[in-house]
Amino acid sequence: MSVLNHINPDTPIAPDVLKLVNTLELIAASCEGGMVDAQVIKRVFRDLYMQFYEEIQAIKMLPGRKISGLALLNENRATMKFYRELQDEHINRDKLN
Repeated sequence: MSVLNHINPDTPIAPDVLKLVNTLELIAASCEGGMVDAQVIKRVFRDLYMQFYEEIQAIKMLPGRKISGLALLNENRATMKFYRELQDEHINRDKLN
């Protein structure tokens, strides 16, 4: 994750975006399938994962693909699910019981 480039949503570079989307999906699917410890991934990469997701989500149109970042993310269900899980945990971090 640390060697991936951030995306400028206003001037996205399609190969970089696709590489990033594929990496997020691989991480999410690996956590979902139990191939890696999701708690470790969340602890180490939570903020970076969420940043990358939000950068992709903000892309209005990916050059050469004629698809928005949100539509691209919608094609990767494990990525969406994992992001929502991270988001829910973030929102509820200091929740009073």
